[in-house]
Amino acid sequence: MLETARLEGALTDVVPPDMSVPGFVAVASEDGNDVALDDVEQLATAYEAICGRSSQRLAHAAGAFARVIEFGRDGRPAHATRTGGSWKVVAGVAHGAEAVGEADAAVLEGQFALLTYDEQARTFSAATDAFGMFPLFRASRNGRQYFSTSALALAKHLGAAPDGLGLFVFLRTGYHFGARTHWLGIERLEPGQRILFTPDGVRSEVYWRPEADEGVMRLDLEASARFCVRSCVDNFRRLYATRESAWADLTGGYDTRLLTVALSRAGVRFRTNTVGAEWTEDVRIARDVAEAAGFDWTRLPLPTEAGEDFPARFAHALAAGNAHLDALDLVRVLATHEVKRADLSYLLTGGGGEQFHYHAWQSEFTRVGRSTQVNVDKWVRMRLLGSLDTSVFADYPAAEVERDLRNRCLAWIAPDREELNTRQLDRLFAYKMMGHFGAYTAAAMSVLPTELPFYMRPVFLSAFSVNYRHRLGHRLMQCMIEELQPRAAAVRTTKGGPAQPMRLTNIHRFAPYFSRLTVKALEKVTGKHVYRPRADRRTPMSPELRLAALRTVVGGDVRSLRSGVLFEPAELDRLFVDAQQPDFERGQIFGRILTVEAALRAVGAQVTSADRP
Repeated sequence: MLETARLEGALTDVVPPDMSVPGFVAVASEDGNDVALDDVEQLATAYEAICGRSSQRLAHAAGAFARVIEFGRDGRPAHATRTGGSWKVVAGVAHGAEAVGEADAAVLEGQFALLTYDEQARTFSAATDAFGMFPLFRASRNGRQYFSTSALALAKHLGAAPDGLGLFVFLRTGYHFGARTHWLGIERLEPGQRILFTPDGVRSEVYWRPEADEGVMRLDLEASARFCVRSCVDNFRRLYATRESAWADLTGGYDTRLLTVALSRAGVRFRTNTVGAEWTEDVRIARDVAEAAGFDWTRLPLPTEAGEDFPARFAHALAAGNAHLDALDLVRVLATHEVKRADLSYLLTGGGGEQFHYHAWQSEFTRVGRSTQVNVDKWVRMRLLGSLDTSVFADYPAAEVERDLRNRCLAWIAPDREELNTRQLDRLFAYKMMGHFGAYTAAAMSVLPTELPFYMRPVFLSAFSVNYRHRLGHRLMQCMIEELQPRAAAVRTTKGGPAQPMRLTNIHRFAPYFSRLTVKALEKVTGKHVYRPRADRRTPMSPELRLAALRTVVGGDVRSLRSGVLFEPAELDRLFVDAQQPDFERGQIFGRILTVEAALRAVGAQVTSADRP
């Protein structure tokens, strides 16, 4: 069944019953001394000021040296489980949380933040999932460590100063990955990181890093495709086949197509959806794929107008994204999730499908798989920075921003520098995606449970282990999709050409693929956009929505910005005036500036000249 959901222009056509953001706060003693109840209560008050007052509020204690308060809704705050005096609290989605006797992040799958207390060992721990997709933040002060799923709550409670370099990194890239945040002294836990508080002291450890199966690397293309298909289907069946029906994203590319055909083979009940206007290429192709594969499909248009509750929606988006995502863009994304929630109870997305092809290491060009050396400078320029007009910045610290990105990338792959450059960049791409797939998934969970099936460890490792040659030019994915659903594989993709292996009989259908590859290479090298048809573009945002966001954040006085020292006043004025025009082309930097400003106001902080790098 193919249909279009009724999501009219105004955001008020979708009314969420609760705009609070589920999560938790915790305070733990580094020296084993008691933690005062007032300390965690004050942190909880800051959380509720940022994330809204939730319908459920539960407290837990690890002896007297650690205290936790969790916030939830709909009768399921954060999946708290108790065994005697021991307990675990999971924010996000963790598979196996109820099945294992001990709450060990190393045996759980999913996107989650985990707090546990073992009464017998008198050990408290805080951990993030294996890929660090669900954010967990911490800070240390006066012998106490503070944890929360909200970076803004920690910053507000501790009166943290803005990190000028962190703000510029976000303004330039639109996200954060790794430990970096907007605030001095507040960091995000790294992938697979666990902090343990024991009678012997506090220690940090990494409980998992991906290790390739060298036996898989020796398989030929067809055997590799069969192995990866089996991994996807078996794991999706184990995780989802006995659950109620889910939403599954479907676009015009490869990743969601592979997801949906694998879910179908696994016997998972789902309904596909595509977000966008009817004229967009994603929508047109997704409709064709759904029809060819026999999937139920719904188109969800993006809302284009603001309603009276826009300020509350913007505040919710700011909190749900931790101000690490463009809050204005996120408002519209979350509105589509609210529509989905009305029909089905959870969402599966295609993030991570890129690991089955060559996206992560395109920057190496002719050196792909031929060296253990990674050109991190080129990777930073091509994968992290993109093109952006920085004229609105006052004294933009380009060198410092690039150095920060480069150093974090180098530090992450340092333990694996003897591996092929393709493997190192696979690791690096998953690390970077903390700031995109991870951030958007966690934000979506404030509306409905959302998961990244391709970032379950066995599925990821199947792609990670395959010989890089088989992943060039989408060859592996084409074989996988055709094996799973030949009719769906024959439909064209947004990359150009069908999602099936190239043969003499279909080689003419791949001409658009090579054309688009050339265009993208030119854009990366020159930093300039090449003309593309209207159908290839995203649904534009209306001037009315941008004006509503401007009024929500700064009111009528654009001269008294808390982030004002970061920008050239005349250029900023011009940006705000131009944003009210229909043909506005600087929406990225506009949304990021408003997000930073709103974060500072929510926390009660201000950027000074001394904060600039």
